[in-house]
Amino acid sequence: MGTQRFTVEVVRLTSAMLGEGFVLQRFVLGPINTNTYVVTDPEGGVAVVIDPAPGASEALTPILKGFEGKVIILITHAHFDHASDAARLRASLGGPPKAVCVLHELDKSMYRISEGAARWFGAEWEDPVVDVYLTVREGVEPVKPLREEGVAALAIHVPGHTPGSVTYYFLDARAAFTGDTLFKGTIGRTDFPGGDPEAMRESLRRLARELPPETRILPGHGSPTTMGRELRENYALKQALEGDES
Repeated sequence: MGTQRFTVEVVRLTSAMLGEGFVLQRFVLGPINTNTYVVTDPEGGVAVVIDPAPGASEALTPILKGFEGKVIILITHAHFDHASDAARLRASLGGPPKAVCVLHELDKSMYRISEGAARWFGAEWEDPVVDVYLTVREGVEPVKPLREEGVAALAIHVPGHTPGSVTYYFLDARAAFTGDTLFKGTIGRTDFPGGDPEAMRESLRRLARELPPETRILPGHGSPTTMGRELRENYALKQALEGDES
């Protein structure tokens, strides 16, 4: 299989991403143009990778190989375009304690589906090697590996696109990595295996409750937005929030 093409965009979310000096990079990778995010600390404390898409190991290993601190790989959900390179990236960085991977336990059920989808798109799939399984059910809990590194982040369980979809909310930065649950102008699909329209509606209501309007939304595909903008302008989101009131 040939090398997958990717583009790189470097952006800053706020004057402080998880603390002064942190830098967010967005890598658009794989056959479905997935956003893989990397948050790095120039002080060498911790780097966070969100959703290692096809091609992520090749793109990120040169950047992170010399990083002196810990690398934490967060997977929002286990579809192939978000998780296919998790195992390869973890291995290329030496595994624990240097590199650890986090996924919700309910998305283990997605592995065989993702393997087939990856084959269809001409991508490679390897089951993620997960060090920390999240167990939160339709609620919110701290992300333990990040808490141990002094980073304040929450895992918000948002089933609907997949049973174990998670939004990672970084409190200090007011930034949320929403995977395929919430996008600029639309919401995630629920017609794939494991999808659940009612669960998606409840998950979107949960995000509306948990995320302040100024929260920067960093989705799995497409451009960043804010929670406030989506509450005002995202018709699909507004429909979900009003569904039980009509």
